Amino acid sequence: MTKAEYSVRDVVAYMLLALSGRVRGLKKLVKLLFLVQYERRGLLWRREVVKYTVADRPATATEFIIWEYGPFSRDIYDVLDDEQYFEILDPEPPVVIGLTHKGKELAQVAGKRLPEPLRQRIRIITKRYGNWTGAQLAEHVYKMLLLDPGIKEEYIGVSVDKYLRERGIQLREEELI
Repeated sequence: MTKAEYSVRDVVAYMLLALSGRVRGLKKLVKLLFLVQYERRGLLWRREVVKYTVADRPATATEFIIWEYGPFSRDIYDVLDDEQYFEILDPEPPVVIGLTHKGKELAQVAGKRLPEPLRQRIRIITKRYGNWTGAQLAEHVYKMLLLDPGIKEEYIGVSVDKYLRERGIQLREEELI
């Protein structure tokens, strides 16, 4: 198996494992995964966002688009629909999502499949932002992308990469390996 043979399901499962097997809110999970893949660098007057990759593909094995609540990935939602690996532990908003027994096994295997620099990046993000709420993470991401409500409406459905380029924010890809 080469260093890039993993899926978004592996990344989601490992992220949940790093969060003690559960997360309160889909928004929180999606924004944490976004922050695994994107990072703002430089000072305020230098607009640069780094997109982390592994073997020339997105680190999280998915692309993000601008959506109603900020960056979004349909792939993440599709993965979470697999009830053999993921379950709703508390349906009251914000919904608590966790790993099933099989999901915990998947996360352990995913930990072996994911390259060490990606596992480390996930651990860094969960340590730095794991206690934040989905709303706090969304606000942080909006600031990082200079995404206010008016601009967001104009770019609904557009890839984050295209949005950054069109807004004059330098996007630099950086290999995690």
